[in-house]
Amino acid sequence: MIFSKNSPLRSQPRKQQLLQQQQQQQLLRHQQLQKQQRFMNQSSQQRRIMMRKMMMMNQRMGNYMSLQNQYQQQNKMNLSQSQITLEDTMRDQLTAKLQQRFFKFNKETSIVFKKIIKRQAELTNKNNELKNNLKFAKKEIQNIQQETKKKEKKINILIEKIERLEIENQEMNNNSLDIDKLTESPDVWFEQIQSLEAKICVYTDLIYHINQLLHKGLIDTKTYLQHIRNLSAEQYQVKQHLYKIQQRLKLEGDF
Repeated sequence: MIFSKNSPLRSQPRKQQLLQQQQQQQLLRHQQLQKQQRFMNQSSQQRRIMMRKMMMMNQRMGNYMSLQNQYQQQNKMNLSQSQITLEDTMRDQLTAKLQQRFFKFNKETSIVFKKIIKRQAELTNKNNELKNNLKFAKKEIQNIQQETKKKEKKINILIEKIERLEIENQEMNNNSLDIDKLTESPDVWFEQIQSLEAKICVYTDLIYHINQLLHKGLIDTKTYLQHIRNLSAEQYQVKQHLYKIQQRLKLEGDF
């Protein structure tokens, strides 16, 4: 059996469905409204509770702030007093440390100053020693220079003598050997030197023989002393004469 679209049998279940849907929607709306009312009620209660809590918190915060201000003022007073005491203690500690460092620095500087004075005295002594050594060295240099000059003069004299002897040797080689010319002295000074040296040798021989006579007992001490004194005096005069001639000729001789 086929129904048309506009038939009443076909439209009844549709209406029922619509009614059911409307009822369900109304129920949902009613539930939502109840939820909203509950939420509003709960939110109002919560707001009241929160407001009370906020008031309590504000009171507590006010009390806390007042207590904190009082505590800060007390702390400031205590800090000012404690700062004063701390400043005094710090000042005392710093002054004590400064005094210790000053005494230590004074000791160190005194030790260093003593060392400097000692070193300065040593340097002055060394400077004086060096000056004395320098003076002595200058004197030694002057003496050496004088001695070198004297030796140079003696060397020149010896060179002249050697040249003279070489010339004489050449003449002797060229001419016949004459023994008398060998014993002849070149000038008057050398003749005096030869004669004086011969006299000195004679006096030494006489003194030796007189000593031998006394040793053998042939003469007594009185005659021995008389002859020895006379001979020694004459020998001294001859030696002095020879020394003067040598000094004039600037030659070295032995008495």
